[in-house]
Amino acid sequence: MRLADFIVTHLDDILSTWIGRVRQAVPVAESCDDAALREGARDLLAAAAYALKAGAGPQSMGAVADAAKAHAARRVAQGFSLDQMIAEYRAVRSDVMRRWTDAVREFSREAHDDQVRFNDVLDRAVAASTAHYASRLELARDLFLGVLGHDLRTPLAAIAHSASLLRRGDAAKEQRAEAVDRIAKSAQRMDLMIQDLLDFTRSRLGTQLPMNPVPCDLEEIARQALDELAAFHPGTSIVFNPSGNLHGTWDCERVMQLLSNLVDNAIRHCTGEEPVTVELHGKADEISISVHNVGQVIPPSEQKAIFDPLRRGMHQDPKQPPPGSTAGLGLGLYIAQQIATAHGGGIQLTSTAEQGTRFVATLPRRTGGYAASDESISA
Repeated sequence: MRLADFIVTHLDDILSTWIGRVRQAVPVAESCDDAALREGARDLLAAAAYALKAGAGPQSMGAVADAAKAHAARRVAQGFSLDQMIAEYRAVRSDVMRRWTDAVREFSREAHDDQVRFNDVLDRAVAASTAHYASRLELARDLFLGVLGHDLRTPLAAIAHSASLLRRGDAAKEQRAEAVDRIAKSAQRMDLMIQDLLDFTRSRLGTQLPMNPVPCDLEEIARQALDELAAFHPGTSIVFNPSGNLHGTWDCERVMQLLSNLVDNAIRHCTGEEPVTVELHGKADEISISVHNVGQVIPPSEQKAIFDPLRRGMHQDPKQPPPGSTAGLGLGLYIAQQIATAHGGGIQLTSTAEQGTRFVATLPRRTGGYAASDESISA
């Protein structure tokens, strides 16, 4: 059997081994489902098989390059390092060669030529992936730094202006109180940005967010988070509807962070006078957190990428945030998803013109990973 036909025939087996090796070697792959890891890998192998059959012409190699670039873009978004992405190519090369040589009874000149062409195709794919990975990462970093600089400028300007007012001896008592309040809120906003950066860096390095699970009352957590958000977003209407048993074992601070991020995102992207609605519902084995707003519809083509870190930097001009939005690094939804995943749950999104946009986070009432002692988990 020719190598191209062998790859097509055994594509699913090759992909299963590939994904298994990725999960063993890449910590951040734990947060990706099999479909997300397979998506680009399948196209890449199919393009390689096509190039082996058609020959290394412009059309076939163009297909390989396109598949390799798409694969690199996915790996950047998923948090793979360049070394980890290149290691994928080494793994699939060795696996395909091992499987094929075991299946070939006589290693003829034809088989030798197939092997040489396959190595050439993969080498070209590695070169295309590496170049595209580097360009995407550089662009993401540049834009992210631009967003960071822009977003930090607003609270810093508020602090500087308020400090200047406080230096004046003729400022009224009410003005001085407002200035102090503005400084406190701006400092809080900057602290939240820094915390987001720390969480983002930790997760991108493959380290799961630290968890300290204790018995919690989700309704109490939600009321505290919503009170803080209402103070930070005066004039915004928030409707709160809790129901069912809302007690469980979670990391209280992290769950508050998850809920705050979802609600803050809803507030910043709502339009008109419709309120943001927060619903908590306790079921037998899990609880759900639903956050709904009426705003710009998120197209289905963008819903998969909505939780990607740096999404705002990659898709928006940091100097022109969307209507109704305020300063934010664009990491809130990503971190909320990481918190839900760390608890053994997840977040789902629906967005239509008729029903608005709704994020629903589900958390097991007691996560299986919490069976260990609290000390061992929080260490």
